Amino acid sequence: MKGYSFLLLSTMLLLCLSGCAERNQALNMSNIPAAHHIEDADIFVESSSKSQNFQGGTDAQDLDLAMIRLGEDNKTERLVLDSYKQNSATQTPSIKAKRSGKYQISYTPSQQRILATLHGYRALSALGSSGTKQFPSSRYIKEVTLLKQTAPQSYTVSVILKEDAAINIFELQDPARIVIDIKEAFAHVSK
Repeated sequence: MKGYSFLLLSTMLLLCLSGCAERNQALNMSNIPAAHHIEDADIFVESSSKSQNFQGGTDAQDLDLAMIRLGEDNKTERLVLDSYKQNSATQTPSIKAKRSGKYQISYTPSQQRILATLHGYRALSALGSSGTKQFPSSRYIKEVTLLKQTAPQSYTVSVILKEDAAINIFELQDPARIVIDIKEAFAHVSK
C-alpha cells in the first residue's frame, strides 16, 4: 500500500509541475508588468474647477446682515452670515430673524472668489461703513466686500479667498444663518 501511495503522489506532483510550466508559457509572463506596492501611498481627489452654484432662502423684507462670523472645525473654516430684523423700539438690528432672505451664491475656483447676491436685506451692517471686512487670521478667506446694491433690498457681496478651496453652502433656520464651509481643494484620502 505504501508503494502505491508513493507512486500516486509522485505522479500527481509531476503532472502539476508540467501543467504549471505549460501554463506559464501560454501566459507569456514577461508581458505582465510587476505589481506596484502602494500600501502607504496617499490618494488625492481634485475638486472641480467649474463654477458651483447654490441658492436658497425665502421671500423676506427688511432684513439686516448684521453679523459675519468665522469659526473653524476639523480643518474646515465656517463663514456664518447671520440675519437679523430691525427692533423698531431701538432702531437697531437686534432681533434674530427666523429665515434668511433669498440668496444665489456662486463659487469660481479659478478666480478664488465667491459671489453672493442677497435679496430681502435693507442693510449689511456687518460690513460697516467701509463695506469690507478683512480676515487676516483666516487660512482661506481674505475679505468680504460689498460690490453693489443690485435693486432695492438686494445686495451683491464678494468673498475673496487666499487660495483655491472646496466649498459647501447651506442654510440654518431660527435663527437664520447662511453657512459657507471652506476646506482645502484636494480631498485627502489615505489607505
